[in-house]
Amino acid sequence: MSASAAGGREALLREARRLFAERGYAATSVAEIQAAAGLAPGSGALYKHFASKQALLEAVLAEAAQAAGSAKGALPKDAATALRSFAADLLTRLDAAPDLLRIELRDRQAAPELLTAAERTLAAWLAQAVLDGRVRDHDCDAMAHLLAAALLHGAVLDALAPTHRTNRDRERLLDAWVDLALTALDPRRDLLDDLAPPAY
Repeated sequence: MSASAAGGREALLREARRLFAERGYAATSVAEIQAAAGLAPGSGALYKHFASKQALLEAVLAEAAQAAGSAKGALPKDAATALRSFAADLLTRLDAAPDLLRIELRDRQAAPELLTAAERTLAAWLAQAVLDGRVRDHDCDAMAHLLAAALLHGAVLDALAPTHRTNRDRERLLDAWVDLALTALDPRRDLLDDLAPPAY
């Protein structure tokens, strides 16, 4: 691929990402993307790089997900440390791509792949923690989904109506999230439930 062809492809990706995030996929025409990328509107230049507007959308999402990065390595065994590491990593990756969230949720009406991958990671860690007796027995997939969704909620709000959270705000959010998760997962809860008097 020549330098000018590569530059045209990069310009199309950059401008499509911006326009899809601002206006939505359906409200953005191929001609508008080409014009924003410095190409002649109506020239069909987009089709030299992408088979269709849909293929361009998929390339935009793939590039954005790659830029957001992948999860850190394996989570540690200690529950508090693992949960905090998971939450901090997921928030960092979600914060890195607010436009990706807007596009994925509005136009594809799908959860971002980085979120579903994070849920799988957390569910696997929870399942092992149950086996090791570090957390109480529960539906690991459902718990992972709910915990990840709680983190996603704030990221979505920030993507739609940006706020300027300080590092202290972020730390408070992480503290509260970890506390919530540890309370729900505390293996002593099962023991307390067993000791509770029967309901009449």
